[in-house]
Amino acid sequence: MTAYLKKHGFDNLFFAAAACSAFCYLNEFRYVAFGWGLQALITFILFWFFFGKTSDMVEKKQPSEAAKKNILAVNIFSALMTFCCAAYYTVKPMELEGVHENAYFVFGGVCVLVGCFVFIRRLMTLVFRFTEGKISSVKEYPKVSSKKVFALSFFVLLLGFGFYYALKFPGYPTRDTLDQVLMSIEMKKLVTHHPVIHTKLLGYIYVLGIALFGDERGGIGLYTAVQVVLYAACNAYLVSTMYATGFKKKFWVATLVVNAIFSPIGYFTIVDCKDVFAAGGMIVFLCCLWRILKGKSEKKDDALPWYKKNYFNDRFFEYLGVFV
Repeated sequence: MTAYLKKHGFDNLFFAAAACSAFCYLNEFRYVAFGWGLQALITFILFWFFFGKTSDMVEKKQPSEAAKKNILAVNIFSALMTFCCAAYYTVKPMELEGVHENAYFVFGGVCVLVGCFVFIRRLMTLVFRFTEGKISSVKEYPKVSSKKVFALSFFVLLLGFGFYYALKFPGYPTRDTLDQVLMSIEMKKLVTHHPVIHTKLLGYIYVLGIALFGDERGGIGLYTAVQVVLYAACNAYLVSTMYATGFKKKFWVATLVVNAIFSPIGYFTIVDCKDVFAAGGMIVFLCCLWRILKGKSEKKDDALPWYKKNYFNDRFFEYLGVFV
C-alpha cells in the first residue's frame, strides 16, 4: 500500500493534508469565512510543495550506516515535539469552554498528532542529511579574534539600542505584555496564546523591578533592559559568526552598523513582547546551523577499529541541542 501511494505521489498528498490540518487546528483557523478557507488552501499548497521537493532531495542521497542508525533519534525527537504540540492543543477545549463537541476535539487531536509528526520528521530528516557529513562544531572557529569581534559588536549594539531605550524609557508595553503580567501574578487565567516560559520570565522580572525601584515603571523598565541586552548579544553573535565563517569585512561591518543605527530595529528592541525573544532565538539558531554547514567534511573511518568509528553523528545531536 505504501509503495503504491509513493509511486503515484499520494504519500506527499496525504502528508500535506495532515500537516495542513494540524497547522490549521493549532492556529485556530475557521473555515466559515472565505478568508480562512483561502489561507488553508494556500497552506496546503505550500506543504504539498515542501513534501514533494524534500522527498526528491532525500531520495537522491542514499543514507549511510550512521544515518540509518540515527533514524531512531529522529523518530524519538519528532515524537517528543509532536507530544508538545498535542499538549498545546489539548488546552483548547478548556479555553473554548465547550464551544465544540468532544468529537471535534478528538478528530482535531488525531490530525495534530499525525500532521505534526510527519512534518517534523521530514524536516529533521532533511536537516540531518545536510549535516551528516559535517564534523565542524559551532566552537571550532577562531576563538580569540571571534570573541573580540563579538565583544566589539555587543558594545556597539548596546550603544545603539540603549539610545532608543533612554529615549523611550521604560519601553513599549503592548496588550500582550499586560495580559502576560496579569497571568504571571495569577490575576488572569493562564492560556497558551503566549509562551508559558516567556510569561513567567516577564512576570518575575516585572515583580523584581517593582521591588527594586518601587513602581510599575521600574518593573517594565527592568524587563526592557534585559530584553535589550539579550537581543544585542544575539545580534553580536550573528556578526561574529559572519566574521568566523569567512564573510568579507564590509559585509559583517555593514550588518553591525545597520543593526545598531537602523531605527525600526532600535524601536523593535524596546517593544515588550515575545517576538523579540523569538527573533533573537532564531538568529542564534540559524547562526549555529550556518557554522555547522560551513564546517569541514568528515574523513572516512573505514580503516578504524569498530570502537573508534563514528556511528552517531555528533553534529546532528549538537544541532538538536541548539534547536531544543
